[in-house]
Amino acid sequence: MKEGLELYRPSFVFPSVERIPFRDLSGIGIDTILLDVDGTIAPVLGRAHKESLAHLCSAVEDGFVRHVCLISNVGIWPLALRVYLIAKANGFASLSCFLPSSTKPNPRVYERAMNLLGLDAEEDRQRVLVVGDQLTTDIVFANRVGVRSALVPTMPPIPRFKKRKMHKEEALRDALNILFPYG
Repeated sequence: MKEGLELYRPSFVFPSVERIPFRDLSGIGIDTILLDVDGTIAPVLGRAHKESLAHLCSAVEDGFVRHVCLISNVGIWPLALRVYLIAKANGFASLSCFLPSSTKPNPRVYERAMNLLGLDAEEDRQRVLVVGDQLTTDIVFANRVGVRSALVPTMPPIPRFKKRKMHKEEALRDALNILFPYG
């Protein structure tokens, strides 16, 4: 398991969810996606980005992705319901789940997601990719549980309360890129 600064190092960095090469990832055994919602496939507290979801749905239809679990740290019931509605509206109902009040980077979220998908948290670890926009939640979460991760930029528009956190994240990303160049 990674420790120290390595906890913040993603396995992959992509310019957007639409640019994730699910076909290539399936070639290395990744077929299960744990996907952050706010900032990753939808602006924070906004509607889901159609292109991001279309790309993921296409990967599911083509058989490159077999399991999808949408995860959000928004714990207020009406906002957590939004995660479920995004999954249902995009045909993920039979192969995805939502975790209201998830507490990434808590490793128990991983166990809950794998259980909801009907997968073994230990045996199926190599099949999993966590996709998110935050180093301190999504990437640390993946590294704590020992699965691969993909970092994407936060989707605009970005609310004021999140901008302050993002400046710190950007500084951390820059420092990590110097120490561990993405490439």
